[in-house]
Amino acid sequence: MVSPFLWRAVKQGLSAGRVQSVALRLICEKEEKIESFKSKTTFKVRGHFKKEADEFFADLVEYNNSKAAFTEEKSAKEIEALLSKSKFHIDALKQEKKEVKSHPPFTTSTLQQTASNALNYTAKKTMSIAQELYEGVEIDGALTGLITYMRTDSTRINDDAVKSVRTYIKENFTDKYMSQSVNIFKSGKMSQDAHEAIRVTDVNLTPEKAEKFLSKEQHRLYSLIWKRTIACQMANAVYAYTTVDIRGDEFLFRGVGNQLLFEGFMKIYSYGDFRDLKNLIPSMEKNDKVDLKSSEVRKEETQPPSRYTDATLVKALEAKGIGRPSTYAAIIDILMKRDYMIKEKRYFKPTELGKVVNKVLVNYFSETINVDFTAKMEGELDQIEQGKIKRNDLLKEFYSEFSKSLKNAETNKKEVKTLIEEKTSEVCDKCGSPMIIKWGRFGKFMACSNYPKCSNTKQIEEENEKIDELCPECSKPLTVKRGRFGKFIACSDYPKCKYTRNSSSGIKCPKCGEGDLIERQ
Repeated sequence: MVSPFLWRAVKQGLSAGRVQSVALRLICEKEEKIESFKSKTTFKVRGHFKKEADEFFADLVEYNNSKAAFTEEKSAKEIEALLSKSKFHIDALKQEKKEVKSHPPFTTSTLQQTASNALNYTAKKTMSIAQELYEGVEIDGALTGLITYMRTDSTRINDDAVKSVRTYIKENFTDKYMSQSVNIFKSGKMSQDAHEAIRVTDVNLTPEKAEKFLSKEQHRLYSLIWKRTIACQMANAVYAYTTVDIRGDEFLFRGVGNQLLFEGFMKIYSYGDFRDLKNLIPSMEKNDKVDLKSSEVRKEETQPPSRYTDATLVKALEAKGIGRPSTYAAIIDILMKRDYMIKEKRYFKPTELGKVVNKVLVNYFSETINVDFTAKMEGELDQIEQGKIKRNDLLKEFYSEFSKSLKNAETNKKEVKTLIEEKTSEVCDKCGSPMIIKWGRFGKFMACSNYPKCSNTKQIEEENEKIDELCPECSKPLTVKRGRFGKFIACSDYPKCKYTRNSSSGIKCPKCGEGDLIERQ
């Protein structure tokens, strides 16, 4: 119902959905925060200290009982110049051991997140390769499934699998690497627990043994799943965390360091669990003398929020109770195909079209296109499945409110069109009225604001998106362009070079299985 409205109000071929539109809203809201972000610059003093043969660093946190963060480099350098007059000693020292727990086996969501972070795989690519591993590859003449079902929200694995994993750990590592008791992991409160977690079907088929049967991309994902399967029954990692305060006259420095004491499960699986601070603080006592060997002024700038990646978007959707893990890859894919967002390196950025669609939806359908409503609806759909509420009752309740929003939007369609128009500094070369930017069937265009008295329009020349590929005819960079039938690839040296080709979707033809499907409008 909303999609046809978008066709009439913005342009043909658009879509809206209970989950996809909320995902788009999250991406657009993050972009708004980035655009409004104002960076702050501070200058801090770092000291490099020595205790006998050991060297470490600490940052100046207080000067004369005031916070030592300076807005001007000159002020920081003036304070730094005073350091040479002071003698320094240990004012406080705190040491503690911390443990990092082993991870539960993969769910669909955590597999997508980890594959994005560790392998730079998209959610769609991860699920496609996982499907291949699940369906099986030929090993010694027999089709063998290598992993369990890959659409699941459970962290549970069956008792036989647990026994196999623990036997493997015992036979291939020392006893200290196996957890003292069986690790049992809680699934999320929204978990349906219909299938066990994603794990390998045979722990003895190590990545090294499996490699000759797999493609490179299959092998990378299989290795990730195999390591996580084994790691879930291994012992916790242990590290020492040290904080030291160093005082000299009116100066107070604070240093933080860590050291891995026992790797535990991280012996085979370590993806961001331990960040080495590269500051090994030696064993010392309070009042011990330390020497300041050197100092420096460091410039620090606050950073804007990061845009979503496949991993962080999937994590956000799951945390907010939006959609199902099995649908996340499809949601991301459709937002890309609708040209609502693009990917810059690993990060999702809303396009102008995405921002326009989100603006319309938020202004006229805010009651349904929001996180709380969508999460509530997920719970109610589960209740229908469980027989706790009736489907028709839920639909009636929803439609009674939704129909009011839809009627309001249809009634104010002219206002919707005005909402997405943009003013420009150009004037119409036919009547002298201001030109505005509108949206039509083929995207943005410039039109006279005096329409229908004046029907003057102009095309908008947009900068083409370059791709990481060179023209096979002249070796100049290739770019993504748009024509009346959609996207296509062309040489950036046009008109000198007229090389073009269709823009592939990356999806194989379901009929012949050889060519790729191409995008058309």
